[in-house]
Amino acid sequence: MEHPTETHRTCGERYATLDFNGICREVFDFHDQIIDLCQTLVGKAEIPEVKELMESLLTMENNESKGLTSQVGRMGDL
Repeated sequence: MEHPTETHRTCGERYATLDFNGICREVFDFHDQIIDLCQTLVGKAEIPEVKELMESLLTMENNESKGLTSQVGRMGDL
């Protein structure tokens, strides 16, 4: 896993053509990449403090994704 996060996805004209659902897919895809990265780093951490830190970041990112899912669901209700 040389470059697990795709950093070439910058804001540009491509996003201007996406609808709400398309942008949501992009955002959730990015969150999924961050979660995968954190999971990989937890598995590779050799120092207990680093593993604990990465587990905390993983928990935080999972919670953020859940919150975002809830917010997106409420947007659909509007």
